[in-house]
Amino acid sequence: KVTKYNIMKEVNFIDQELEQTRVKDAIFRDVESELANATKTHEEYTTSVKNISPNTGLIADLMNESINGFVALLNALIASVWTSELVVHPCVNKRNDLDWKFPVKVDNDAIRPDVSKTSTSQTDIINFSFQRALCSHLGAENYPIFADELGSSMDDQHRINMMHILSDLVESNQCSQMFLISHFAAFHEQFTNNDTLVL
Repeated sequence: KVTKYNIMKEVNFIDQELEQTRVKDAIFRDVESELANATKTHEEYTTSVKNISPNTGLIADLMNESINGFVALLNALIASVWTSELVVHPCVNKRNDLDWKFPVKVDNDAIRPDVSKTSTSQTDIINFSFQRALCSHLGAENYPIFADELGSSMDDQHRINMMHILSDLVESNQCSQMFLISHFAAFHEQFTNNDTLVL
């Protein structure tokens, strides 16, 4: 039986449900707004992190430019001694991120993944060239050369080339001093105006 009381009771119940729905709608809109703000903030921070990352973004771009110049100098020094192809590549992987591994092209072989995968004599000339390139890069060309058995793993021609490079560096005053330890007499004979200790 439909009565005024029942209708009023039903209207009151619907009013309560409607009010609850309005409250829920307001909460939903607040949550939706918070979600939009959080998403925007997340995107901004993600972009910032990407842009200042040493592997990608602006810093990586600056580092890549510096590394490319350094590697070019490194390869010029290597080429002044090495008679066959030995080319160090910048440390960039397939995604153009810095991975701090320097691949090396050796003769016609496949590129080796890092300088650590080269032969002993190749590693020797890369290490020496790295030291000289670093001195040049830092403006410390006059820093003394410390050569402990440098060229001992090289063949005769590479050892002779290495000896001439050391001699040129000393005679052109590109280093203040050189401390040379070597078991090869030719190395010592190359430097006549020096202090020699024979053990």
